[in-house]
Amino acid sequence: MTSIGKERSAKIRLKGFFAPKFAAFVNKSKKGYFISPASGKALKVNGEVVSGKYRLQDGDIIQVAGIKMDFTLKE
Repeated sequence: MTSIGKERSAKIRLKGFFAPKFAAFVNKSKKGYFISPASGKALKVNGEVVSGKYRLQDGDIIQVAGIKMDFTLKE
C-alpha cells in the first residue's frame, strides 16, 4: 500500500498547512492497482470525482489536495 498525505509515514508526502494527514491510498492486487480516497477527501482521476475504489490505468491523471500526478504502469 502507498499512502498520499502530510503524515510522516506517507510514501508520497504533501506539504502545506491545509494538506490532509492522509488524502488517498494506492493498493496493488492481482487485478491491478487501485486508488481510494481517505476519509472522504476529494479525489479525482482524469477529472472525474472518485468516491470509492478505482482501478488505475497507465496514463491516468490523479488529482488530490491540489496536486496533479501521472500514474505510469511499467511492466
